[in-house]
Amino acid sequence: MASFLRFAIEWPQLLALFLVLSYCVIYLSRRGLDRRIERLIAAVSLLIPGVIAAYAANRLVKALRPDKLDLYIYRLDGLLGFQPGFAIGRFVHSQPAAFQVALSVAYSMMPVAIIAIYWAYSWRYPEESRVLARALILNLALCVPCYLLVPVAGPFYAFPGFPAVPLTGPPHAIRLDALPNGVPSIHFSSALLCAWYARRFRIGRWLGLLNLVATALATLGFGEHYVCDPIVAVPYTAGVVMLAGRVKFHGRTARVEIASVTAP
Repeated sequence: MASFLRFAIEWPQLLALFLVLSYCVIYLSRRGLDRRIERLIAAVSLLIPGVIAAYAANRLVKALRPDKLDLYIYRLDGLLGFQPGFAIGRFVHSQPAAFQVALSVAYSMMPVAIIAIYWAYSWRYPEESRVLARALILNLALCVPCYLLVPVAGPFYAFPGFPAVPLTGPPHAIRLDALPNGVPSIHFSSALLCAWYARRFRIGRWLGLLNLVATALATLGFGEHYVCDPIVAVPYTAGVVMLAGRVKFHGRTARVEIASVTAP
């Protein structure tokens, strides 16, 4: 039992995906195959290689951009008159261990939240699930050029004493052995996408908002991001949603077409 609990805390997303696949197997054994369960199985099956591909792309960006711009983003946050990310970090670190574990689980469960909202759309709005899928794909794909342009690792990696506020000189590029996944925060943009699309479900509105708040607290409280990162994620996510409604992927040729927009 202790080993199971440790696994559930350290790898909650794997446990959740195992439960989803178990549900699929039970559903297939009782009711047979249909289009909605096919989409759920495909989404779960493609999620793991998708996450691996995103991680590989981030490793490539790390090799291409070893110098990080953390001190510049740190200075931008300081324009507010204090360092809000470090203040949230001190708040999170002062809370009981159970609270910190809950935030850590919420942070790592983002892939499962994506599967959940896609599943709900596949059942309730099957045609619109294609737009949702495009938004999720674009969300991961478009962050790569952003990370190349603005490589930022996060305060936990740039400042070993986090959440204590460091003393820094003039901002300059620094060499960090960390993944450049700061601007924008894809965890936060993913939570925004889930909240945006989940608003159509009564319970989804509250779960989406709860997930958004927990993600924000985790990203800042654990030093993964500066406050600037989730702020940039807001217009980034808005752009992803607009593109998802206009960009269409065609078959095996991977041809991309921008759909024409007509006035109502």
